[in-house]
Amino acid sequence: SKGESPEVIAIQQPNGKPIQPATVVGHALTALEQGRPVDLMRLSKWTSLPSLQQWDRLREAELSLDVDVVTNDKASAVALLADFIPAAGKAAAERTDEEKAVLAPWYEKIKWFMALRRVGYDPADPDAAGAKRQKLHIGWG
Repeated sequence: SKGESPEVIAIQQPNGKPIQPATVVGHALTALEQGRPVDLMRLSKWTSLPSLQQWDRLREAELSLDVDVVTNDKASAVALLADFIPAAGKAAAERTDEEKAVLAPWYEKIKWFMALRRVGYDPADPDAAGAKRQKLHIGWG
């Protein structure tokens, strides 16, 4: 979309009803999963990718819970997060402000994690067959 930020796209909806910028990012990552071209470098400027350490923590949660986000498109992001952030298992209304602050940045990170896993990207081996096919080259910090 013409290089606009997710915030601009969110407020300029064809039906006139704005959406959340996180929804725009979610739609872009879904498009990636569906094989559509997505400028990940540009998208990554406006969102927070998981660090390698955070990626590893999410992979550990997958293994611990015996969940594969690649083959299970209904995999629960909340369940994965609850594996290492207990507050994620609470109802949103029951979370303290501190718990909400700890969880908030993880929602973007887990969206990236799930989408990239589903297209075969592995930051430990960015030249893996799936990543080459998708031409995914993302800077990791």
